Amino acid sequence: PYDSANVMLLEAESRLVIRALRGYERWTDPEQIRALSFDARDTPNLREIIDTRESLLIPDTATYAGWERSPANAYICNWMGVPLVSGEQVVGIYSVDKAEPCFFTMEHARLAELLASHAAVAIENARLLQDMQASDARLQALIAEHERSQQAEREQRELAEALRDIAAMLSSSLDLEEVLERILTHVAHVVPYDGATIMLIKDGVAEVTHARGYDESALGARLSIEDVSNLRQAMETGRPSVTNDTQTSDVWVASPETSWIRSDLTVAIGGDGQIIGFLCLDSTSPYAFTPEHVDRLQALADQAGIAVRNARLYASVEQARETAETLRAAQLALTQS
Repeated sequence: PYDSANVMLLEAESRLVIRALRGYERWTDPEQIRALSFDARDTPNLREIIDTRESLLIPDTATYAGWERSPANAYICNWMGVPLVSGEQVVGIYSVDKAEPCFFTMEHARLAELLASHAAVAIENARLLQDMQASDARLQALIAEHERSQQAEREQRELAEALRDIAAMLSSSLDLEEVLERILTHVAHVVPYDGATIMLIKDGVAEVTHARGYDESALGARLSIEDVSNLRQAMETGRPSVTNDTQTSDVWVASPETSWIRSDLTVAIGGDGQIIGFLCLDSTSPYAFTPEHVDRLQALADQAGIAVRNARLYASVEQARETAETLRAAQLALTQS
């Protein structure tokens, strides 16, 4: 029997931390007691128990020279501490106390020591289980991290292969219209979207030349780059423009035709050292485009820029060839008459 009791475990070399308690609410705030810890080297009764690995019975704390009295323990007159020994090591101490002096007997001490031998084994078993669980958790975390790393490597490899295939497909045609259609077809392989448009810059204005997910009325629309925030940002910085939520954006300008758009990703298409157009992806969900999507679309836009430049060069060469053929035929006709 006791008035209050606690279990202290050695958390460091000599630091005892209270891990369980009972009965303190009659005299003080139990949470204040739970927050206490002691350096056994500076606490005579605790140091004696750890050094000797034997119980200590203090019949009357008023006559014990090393007792440190405080408001929290002022009621304690009779105190008994018992070491918790596992193997040859003291792993903690449990103590019981009474508000009346000379209550605990040697029989109480014997019973307390008998309990302590079983308690120490139980504590060590619990600690071993805790360590095993912690080790298992660390192992599972390492496995999960390894799997994430492998998944990221697979995704990077698949992305590289997809971009390589897309680049091959884009460069396999020199017809500008076909190249632009292929861009919209294959962009869905690397970035999901609900709507997509390609705009080419003509006379300082962005004109929608190709679209997916829009009705035909979107084709031919001409937008002032200065008046459209995502186009202006991509044009001025050369970097992708992301609008995570059009309803909370301060610069997004909504219209009845685009009211369904909740997020937008726009990248510039470059060619011959200048921006020649834009590739815009739209989604019905806010925050649909991740930083990974941004990187992927930029990589595809770089490939698209090369393909568009090649198609335009081919078209200009073909036009020059046709002009030369026309002039040659005209010259031949003139010299024959």
